[in-house]
Amino acid sequence: MRGLAPNILIPVVLALATNGLIFALGWRQPDRDRQPAFAPPGFVIGIVWTFLFALVGLARGLAVRHGTRPVVRLVTILTGLCLAYPFYTLGFQDRLPDLAGIVVTGVFTAYVIARARRSVPIVSLPLLPLLAWLGFAGVLVISVARLNP
Repeated sequence: MRGLAPNILIPVVLALATNGLIFALGWRQPDRDRQPAFAPPGFVIGIVWTFLFALVGLARGLAVRHGTRPVVRLVTILTGLCLAYPFYTLGFQDRLPDLAGIVVTGVFTAYVIARARRSVPIVSLPLLPLLAWLGFAGVLVISVARLNP
């Protein structure tokens, strides 16, 4: 897929469709756990993820434009990992799946950033907010687990 617009729009549409499916089928259970004061409301999380998917798509589009096929593949895999995010945070009682998914996605994101930085540094820049958000999400999950033993 060539061009920045399709590379940005397709991940955003996939993310919206995935979340729409989850909510339409009632898979997402309301979180009854106590939340730390810094926890954002659910709609903010959705807005942030939509923005992050646009940035991941931008990174892929830049990789395509600069002809870095290995990085294109890595960013495509990263998109899939990010699309899986709602499935491993479906409100398990045990927060281990949440944290494991965040760690795996975060480590892979850091790897993609490092690989992209070596070949075409500009490709790594749109991925930095994703890495920051995953760090925040990890802290949030640990905080929720501590508040709800």
